Amino acid sequence: MKNSEEETVIKRMAYLLQHGGIMLSEACEKCGSPLFKINEKIVCPKCYFETKEKEPKTSTPEKTLPSSNEIPNILLNIENRILNIISNLLTEIKPQDLESKVNTIHKLIDILAKLKSIYQHNSTKNK
Repeated sequence: MKNSEEETVIKRMAYLLQHGGIMLSEACEKCGSPLFKINEKIVCPKCYFETKEKEPKTSTPEKTLPSSNEIPNILLNIENRILNIISNLLTEIKPQDLESKVNTIHKLIDILAKLKSIYQHNSTKNK
């Protein structure tokens, strides 16, 4: 994905989170991006795929969550991708884009802080 596309997708994710959306553990079947639940709909911030909330299935087992050993690696991967996006934003700052990019960077830093909190919670839980 190109930097501007990544930035656009991150902005959409931040918008969904700011407006009560919840990031799901499921990925979009069309593009692989994380899905979000908002207003009883499940949406993809990258390809705009949208569906209504799935009915709970009683006959099939739920997807397994990552093991506690896998979570630090998953969080580290997300953190590295966010830091890469921030780095790209900082190298391309134009005066007319300054406010928008600063806001995006601020949102990404908030996400990093939440990831750190999740990681710390997970580490103390496994002790």
